[in-house]
Amino acid sequence: MNDFLLGGAMGPTGSLRWAGAVEVVAVAVVLGLLTLAVAAWTGRRDRQRRRWILELCAWTLAVVLVVISLAEPVWIEESGREEPGRFVVLVDGSRSMGVRELTGSRSAQVEAILESIPAGADVYTFGEDLQVGAPDDWTLGGTDLGAALATVADRYLGQPVQGIAVVTDGLDRGGLRREAMDPGVTDFQAPPLPGPVTFYQVGASTALQDLAVDEVVAGGFAFLRTPFTMEAKVRGTPGLRTTVALHREGRHVAEEPVLLDEEGRGRVRFEVTPTRVGRGAWEVSVPVLVGDAVPGNNTFPVVIRVVRDRTRVLQVSGSPSYDQKFLRLFLKEDPSVDLVSFFILRTHEDFGAGWSSGE
Repeated sequence: MNDFLLGGAMGPTGSLRWAGAVEVVAVAVVLGLLTLAVAAWTGRRDRQRRRWILELCAWTLAVVLVVISLAEPVWIEESGREEPGRFVVLVDGSRSMGVRELTGSRSAQVEAILESIPAGADVYTFGEDLQVGAPDDWTLGGTDLGAALATVADRYLGQPVQGIAVVTDGLDRGGLRREAMDPGVTDFQAPPLPGPVTFYQVGASTALQDLAVDEVVAGGFAFLRTPFTMEAKVRGTPGLRTTVALHREGRHVAEEPVLLDEEGRGRVRFEVTPTRVGRGAWEVSVPVLVGDAVPGNNTFPVVIRVVRDRTRVLQVSGSPSYDQKFLRLFLKEDPSVDLVSFFILRTHEDFGAGWSSGE
């Protein structure tokens, strides 16, 4: 019966609250009391006392119902559910994660770490910006951990976050590292985050073995059947003795030994005589040793243009100008150009000297 009158079952954890305005209820109570007083005063002279009592009870019940209706009683039951917080995983996708070590590449350790993280986690790849999903390759140019954490804080603002896991080799090139390492900053604070952070370090802390060709200086052009020099700069483990090879379009041309100094630096010179005119693709390479961290930097390609002779250019000008100066400097910087530049100075009087256009 109560369920029918109240429109549903009343739970044991509910509470009764009055939603009506206090001022309205107070006025209704005062008016109701006045009404009962008037009814009792006017009916007290009635000879039928039982009728007077019934009438007074009816008025009392009416006043009580009016006051209750104006008070707007509400039965409130609160219910809800617990929403589990998200778990965020940030994976460093920079090129340094692809470095090979004695135990394998750093990226190979990422798969084992991701398998240990609970299923359903939100995985992102970060470099200079943030990307959704795990990295397919390790080719991003930079690492900005501070920007990645700030993006996560904005994306999950107001949402429960169980934790944040960061998988990286620790090579941060962003503003967070610069601020933390700045000696002038005495009150450095980490950016506010929606949850606790756990770092997974990948890579060994020992020094890496990386033999590489840093630079090849060749000048960009050469003359036919005229020897020219190519200088290769090599770096690696100090005291290492190795060989540097020169190839042209896949064909072996020359090979020179090199001994790296105490700083791990060395230089090799190749003297080459070109026999064909045109552009040629040359490549300087060093061998890939066991445990080489980055095999991709063991070769250095360079393109050299071979010409028959220097181009002879004669520049004649009647007066100095910025256009003449630019053209002269532009041609003079090209070693393949043999430039002769001089002026035939003319004044305003010379233009009115009466010369003929047929001269």
